[in-house]
Amino acid sequence: MADATRRVSVRLSVDGAQQTKQELREVGEAGQRSLERIKDGTERASRALDLLDAAVRGVQIAGLAAGVRVLVQADDQLTGKPGAAAECGRLGRAGR
Repeated sequence: MADATRRVSVRLSVDGAQQTKQELREVGEAGQRSLERIKDGTERASRALDLLDAAVRGVQIAGLAAGVRVLVQADDQLTGKPGAAAECGRLGRAGR
């Protein structure tokens, strides 16, 4: 089947050209202001998400540290001697 191409010509005539131009200009300006508000909102949202990402990473690191501490303490209890947990505590106090 052959592709058909249709052409349509439209001739637009405007009464009150100056008023029409002014109204179109106002529509454009209102659209521009709306886009600026959207842009500002997305920038604020992006900054908030960056802060949230940093907070989540901090929580992940704290969770990892707590997990390591529990494992070291469990090893100390199993072996019956203070090893890495006591050493970590000693080093932590020395840094204060």
